[in-house]
Amino acid sequence: MEIWDLYDKEGRRTGQTWERSFDGYKQIPDGYYHMVVDILVQHVDGSFLLTKRDTSKDVYPGYWEASAGGSAIKGEEPEEAAKRELFEETGLTAISMKLVSRTFRDPSHSMFYSFLATVDADKDSVVLQEGETVDYKWVDDRGFIDYVESDLAIKTHNDRYKDVIERIKAGMKIKIAYIQLLPGKDIVENLEIGKKACVEAKEAGADIVLFPEMWSDGYYLPQDEDELRNLSISKDSGFINEFRELAAKLQIAVCITFLETNEPRPLNSVVFFDRYGKEILHYSKVHTCAFDDEAVLSEGDDFYVTDLDYGKGTVKVGAMICFDREFPESARILMLKGVELILAPNACPMEINRLSVLRTRAYENMVAVATCNYPKGHPDCNGHSTLFDGVPWNKETGSRDMCVFEAPGTPGVYVAQLDLDELRTHRSGDIMGDKYRHPNKYAILSDPEVRDVIGGEFVHW
Repeated sequence: MEIWDLYDKEGRRTGQTWERSFDGYKQIPDGYYHMVVDILVQHVDGSFLLTKRDTSKDVYPGYWEASAGGSAIKGEEPEEAAKRELFEETGLTAISMKLVSRTFRDPSHSMFYSFLATVDADKDSVVLQEGETVDYKWVDDRGFIDYVESDLAIKTHNDRYKDVIERIKAGMKIKIAYIQLLPGKDIVENLEIGKKACVEAKEAGADIVLFPEMWSDGYYLPQDEDELRNLSISKDSGFINEFRELAAKLQIAVCITFLETNEPRPLNSVVFFDRYGKEILHYSKVHTCAFDDEAVLSEGDDFYVTDLDYGKGTVKVGAMICFDREFPESARILMLKGVELILAPNACPMEINRLSVLRTRAYENMVAVATCNYPKGHPDCNGHSTLFDGVPWNKETGSRDMCVFEAPGTPGVYVAQLDLDELRTHRSGDIMGDKYRHPNKYAILSDPEVRDVIGGEFVHW
């Protein structure tokens, strides 16, 4: 025999009890409630537990649900009841239990305490309780959201876990801040402008801050060797460390660009700091504009991909710098290394042809490409920083524009949002990227002897 405490509308025990029976909750007098606990179970790896209710249950028989739970027995406190129900229905023990909501449901005379439990047990160790559940499965964020948005979900459960659901959805989106600003007259001014812009980006809710190309000196490339060396700075310079410290202080990822000291010649570089101020990627431009002012620079030697923890999840990021985009190999190598988001500092006019190249790189590799340019007013630049999200079509809209953000030409700190979940869904079900490549037929692409097929030299207009 199961005895329940009865509570009033304020959640206080009344001293009265009720004996559980089939449909017995319907007979509870108006104004009285029995306590019910929900437990949404999340593994430390981020996945969620779904269980299937026994077909003999009097409420929602045979439904999948994203929670364990049941009625508290006489004398139990909410968390005590939640731990008991979790163990009885799944055999799992929580390492933490967080109260998400308390709600009242008058038709069933129920007072719900809804918890989020974190477990670290072997995922195959779930033990189903006879008469309660008949099956289980673990799902990732996308699987969980697909479930709660399906007709199979118990909508009242969704209501009680609304904040958790919204937080998961928000975690699938990344906000990128573009520092499309005019530089100052020297590195001191650029430091102050850049730091102020990072604060503005944080206040706007950004997860990542992206600067235009060679921000340390405003993409100024003197052709005099001594002047160039004096402008270059090391990766461990005070300028760079200021952004490292700011990333940690603001809890935001920062991609800062600079003219890097190097032998025999400086490099055009970018360093990524995560939200803890940890350096996670250091890239130097491979395809320098050696036909023009960048002939005074050395070139980078590879493309790199790393995991970026942006606070709500993890995304694989890499970099291209300006002219790199004109070579399909740049983005293709990053794609083959697993990149999802390419961050591309820039310093040139972003007109229809260059924008089309970025669109193509996103399309053919199923990756997002975020490009930050200097605004109109900076030599040979016109703003129009962009985000191509890499999703050319979906089931709802058919063909769609992958350009989900394009800034105007004017200076500003602009924030765009990437739906990472939508990108990952597209990547898992479409044909581009590496899925149908024939690399054994591409030997000519890496043959250093094949050069000067198209003759001539660059001629300035």
